[in-house]
Amino acid sequence: PASSVISISSSYQTVCADPRKGSIPNNAVTMIDLMEYNLAGTLPSELAQLQYLHRLNLHDNKLHGRIPTQFGNFKNLHFLDLGKNELSGNIPDSFVKLWETLEELWLEENQLSGTLSSSLIRQLQYLKYFDASYNQLSGTIPTEISYMNQLTTLSLEENEFVGVLPTDIGSLAQNLKTLDVSGNYLHGAIPTEIGGMKSLVELNLGRNGFTGTFPRDLLRLTQLEVVVLGDNDLTGTLPSNLVDEDGHGGGGATIETEEESSITNRRTDTNNNKMSDEAAAASWSNWKYLKLLSLSQNKLRGIIPSDLLEGIGPSVTIFDLTFNRFGGTIPRDVRFLKKVESVLLGYNRFKGNVPTELGWLMELRLLNLTDNRLTGNVPRELCNSRRLNEPLLSGFGCDAILCPLGTFHPDGVATNLGGCRPCPVDIQIDEDGFETSNASPYLGTTKCATADFHVGDVDGDGHLSQREILLLLFFFTQGDHWGHAFRDWMDMTVPSCSLPGVECRNGVDVTSINLKDAVLC
Repeated sequence: PASSVISISSSYQTVCADPRKGSIPNNAVTMIDLMEYNLAGTLPSELAQLQYLHRLNLHDNKLHGRIPTQFGNFKNLHFLDLGKNELSGNIPDSFVKLWETLEELWLEENQLSGTLSSSLIRQLQYLKYFDASYNQLSGTIPTEISYMNQLTTLSLEENEFVGVLPTDIGSLAQNLKTLDVSGNYLHGAIPTEIGGMKSLVELNLGRNGFTGTFPRDLLRLTQLEVVVLGDNDLTGTLPSNLVDEDGHGGGGATIETEEESSITNRRTDTNNNKMSDEAAAASWSNWKYLKLLSLSQNKLRGIIPSDLLEGIGPSVTIFDLTFNRFGGTIPRDVRFLKKVESVLLGYNRFKGNVPTELGWLMELRLLNLTDNRLTGNVPRELCNSRRLNEPLLSGFGCDAILCPLGTFHPDGVATNLGGCRPCPVDIQIDEDGFETSNASPYLGTTKCATADFHVGDVDGDGHLSQREILLLLFFFTQGDHWGHAFRDWMDMTVPSCSLPGVECRNGVDVTSINLKDAVLC
């Protein structure tokens, strides 16, 4: 049962004494670890009287109220974890007095509000781990962040910070391994100074309002494993060190879609055609450890550079460019993505055929090419896969990869809630006397002007059969938890009247459904 209050006396009953060398008395309390003890109530200010305490861990409880200002009076505190509670109010300014000892401060997943005090940030210069994510902190990120140059982890995601990401963040270059400010209201250009953070392993700037082009300086970083820049307002093309057939190179992959080329001028980031030493240092090949790249939901355009695919190919497992304006053909160089498990290129302007090379990727489990301008047929290598987009592929075949020409689905592919539906052709004569048609010439179409989509219409005939209705019941009530005896409900080849728990009249019409033996969630 949860404690109604956490008191100093109850703390003494559960502390772990850890006598250390030096002048610390043998009976001194040096560590309190009450992680996941289901504690409730408020934090007692008397804890700060434990002058030899160096570690206080109250992570994942149900503590509420404000953090006592007296917590700034700890004399030897190195580690403080109050994360995953229900604490509110400001981060106490009194924490500035912890500057000589505090190395780890974990405040994530609370209800803390207010701003990050500039004086607090300036003073905590020996802090190595600072996590205040998933709170309600607001204001700007102070430029004094530069004083925290011992940080290895800075996590401020899912707050309400505004303004720009200060260029002073470049002062953290020596030690910082994790930088996460995602899910805020930051804007402006991504600081080029991040390109100097040689130790950076994880960079997450997603779900903000960053503008400008993809920061080429990031390609100088050689230890990156995670890069998330999705859900921003980035524009332009992705940089490339390759020279294309027209002699353009050293700056960006500037081949655009036909619409863009008619209204914009082709641009490069440099004025000469030779790759400079600076460009050579900023190369996709530096990202040889990268596992996740997400650039989704921006306004990026142009082609996918071949040197990008070759550079990240040996290591990347998730490759996400969805909801952008990329065009051209999908490069055959996708074959370099040897370890990729998810290739997400949907909702762009790619044209031409689906490359057969996608079927060569032995680790590929999820492929999204929906709502592009792809034509032809889905390669047999993809349709015959035993691992891709399962279990849909076994039930719908190629339709689980992309809906065929002349059909549509809100997801662009057949799903458990419906197959690809035919889009009736509506031929009309325009004002010049030419025939026009609504028929989609593309694979993976998501809309149709002459037909509605019915959830559960697996065979795409526009009507719900009783078997399809039973399948809807299965999915909407999490049938995969019903139990092994009901596994046939998901198999559309099994007739309605042969399903366990279903009774029929004349072996045709369903008259009763009895799920008393199912585990309903």
